[in-house]
Amino acid sequence: MVILPQKVTLQWSPTNKKHFQSIGYRYTKMFDYLTVDVEDLPHQTRSYVKVICDYCKKKYDMQYRHYISRVVQGLIKKCACRSCMYIKTKEILLIKQNKGTLEENEVGYYSFRENRLKEIDLYIKQYRTVDGMSKNNEGQKILDRMNYYRDDIVEFIQELGYSWESISEKPKLKPIAERERKDWSEYYNNFSILEQDINLFIKKHGHFPTKLEFKEELGIEQKVLDKHGGINNIKKLMDYNDSSQFRDDNGWYNSSSYEYMVAQFLIHNDIHYKREQKPFPCEGNFRSDFTFYPEEGKEIHVEVWGGYLTGKNGRTYKETKKLKIDLYNKYSDKMELISIEPETFKCNYDKIQENLKLIFQPIADKRLKSIEKEIFIPTAIMTDEEILDEFKSYIKNDVIPFTHDLRYQLYIEIIKRNGNYQTFLLQNGYKPLVMRQGYTKEMIFEAFKKILNKRGDIKISYLQKEFSGMAAYLYRKREYAFEDLKKEFLEKVENNLIIIDTNIE
Repeated sequence: MVILPQKVTLQWSPTNKKHFQSIGYRYTKMFDYLTVDVEDLPHQTRSYVKVICDYCKKKYDMQYRHYISRVVQGLIKKCACRSCMYIKTKEILLIKQNKGTLEENEVGYYSFRENRLKEIDLYIKQYRTVDGMSKNNEGQKILDRMNYYRDDIVEFIQELGYSWESISEKPKLKPIAERERKDWSEYYNNFSILEQDINLFIKKHGHFPTKLEFKEELGIEQKVLDKHGGINNIKKLMDYNDSSQFRDDNGWYNSSSYEYMVAQFLIHNDIHYKREQKPFPCEGNFRSDFTFYPEEGKEIHVEVWGGYLTGKNGRTYKETKKLKIDLYNKYSDKMELISIEPETFKCNYDKIQENLKLIFQPIADKRLKSIEKEIFIPTAIMTDEEILDEFKSYIKNDVIPFTHDLRYQLYIEIIKRNGNYQTFLLQNGYKPLVMRQGYTKEMIFEAFKKILNKRGDIKISYLQKEFSGMAAYLYRKREYAFEDLKKEFLEKVENNLIIIDTNIE
């Protein structure tokens, strides 16, 4: 809930002038600051207000427009901080599921077992078999979901009332619970079997198994781990990174933020694809990142190339990349390659989506849309609220920090979301820093004189408040050192080379 009473400071603008005048606020001039009650804010304002999480009672900042759309007008009228958002999401999904209003295209629809049961029931009624499900897009999507949620297809078929013989020509399988666990020697002698079961564990639990989990959950003894070099070496052999923070809305664990953004863009534009396909099965175990199988024409493989790696790993990656591109060229009569280079993502998030539209528009049969940043930006990256919280920690004595004072990743996220630092400041109710080409020493001393006459002392914080552009210039150019300038100025004052007002209040 929003904290009341609460005052918010913002600026007069063409978009809010009429609103505030209509409820009794006296207009001064454009971009002047005014303080208003939080209840008087326009519903679409981007100003941040203080709210309390209704779950853990933590206080945090939230854009007022989001408070209106997600809380006041939301299905559940509760505030949820980042840590508690999953609880609210589960509550919303449960309410919709119980009301029968949860749509198939909504994220979370397939988290309910009854919906997954319904999906496979519809598939069986349409195709009259479960054989060959991996050979069509619809069947593969069902299998991917069942694999993610650790569903047992045999149990599903029994629960739906089908006999195995009526829908499959293959030998009848036992339910997973009745199947025998692999003998440890299979893991000992065949790393691929070990890797396969570790990946299943990761999909189920969201993390790499511990020693205890290897033993209790997978039935794998320490001697098996030792045979393959221990847990850390197994991670290296699997090229494992903790990518749980890059799990997209289809449940796929992406290996990088680049892949995650591409996946989210495609998912929420309803563009269907397959993952980890083998473009050239006779030429090694190479896999593409995304694959499209159009009804007409060649199959299309997408490679989302990684960043600029250095050292041995970098050389290996570049060699693999070159080899794959050569193979794509070799089989160009059968397939097309779309290469997405790192430069695609070296810009703000709006521009990244525009880049992806240009890349995937030829594949789509409809106009592509930009999706909400909350969906597009990986969860491992900071939220808008976290950015603002950290930014505020740099404000000392009401002095706005310069860009070089900020942590590098914080600065990058500000630029990628807002385009530039000035826009970020303006949207969050801070006075933008005014920059100019240059200042002479005489101009700086004149500013010092005014500050000394007004405040009785010269501090960098006073300079920023009174002459923000000059302060920014001194930081940016480093042409003059502030303390040296101050010392020289005061010497001139002492020697009566600069006359100041001695009647300082």
